[in-house]
Amino acid sequence: MANCIKCGSKNIVSVSAKTSEVKIKMGKLSCEESIPGGLAIGHKDNIEFKYCPDCGFIQDEFPLGDMRKFFKE
Repeated sequence: MANCIKCGSKNIVSVSAKTSEVKIKMGKLSCEESIPGGLAIGHKDNIEFKYCPDCGFIQDEFPLGDMRKFFKE
């Protein structure tokens, strides 16, 4: 397993889940239909990501760009 891309820790946690109910909020914007693939946390009804419990960083390439395109008011 690779080290954390931010702090170098070897303690990487993998999260994988399937959900039928999705609710994601960013300020006043929300997304409740499915998980947008561009958020780096999964896609459709599958939640999948790796993170470092030492620094809290999600192990993906950032920045993701303008995330407002995934949400609606």
